[in-house]
Amino acid sequence: MKRLIIAKIATMLFLTLFSSDIILSDEMIKLRKGIKITDVHYSSSDEYVEFMNTTDKLVNLKGLLLVSGTDFQEYTFGDIILAPQEILTLHSGPEATGLVWTYEYVHRDTTDGVLLTEIDGSYISGFRWGR
Repeated sequence: MKRLIIAKIATMLFLTLFSSDIILSDEMIKLRKGIKITDVHYSSSDEYVEFMNTTDKLVNLKGLLLVSGTDFQEYTFGDIILAPQEILTLHSGPEATGLVWTYEYVHRDTTDGVLLTEIDGSYISGFRWGR
């Protein structure tokens, strides 16, 4: 738990110092809460996390943070815009294709999860499997 808190503080500090070009209006923050993690494929050499824009507007993912639940690996989204109801997959693992998080394994097969948060660490969506 202490490791997670330290990682969150470090991430927020980094984003504050180096992502000052990300200015979010109240409308944008509200829309970003409509991004949902709909699936995680965690037991192959091409793992992926699937996201869906459940709103009826375009949503920019820039600066959103995805954190793996077990090893606290992080991915920060670049300037990616999702259309209404559009699905995006973020891949990891040795055979990752498309939008790649890393070519290393991120997810554990037995028990793990992922958390999508706003720049300030506020919750947007999560997905958990196992015990």
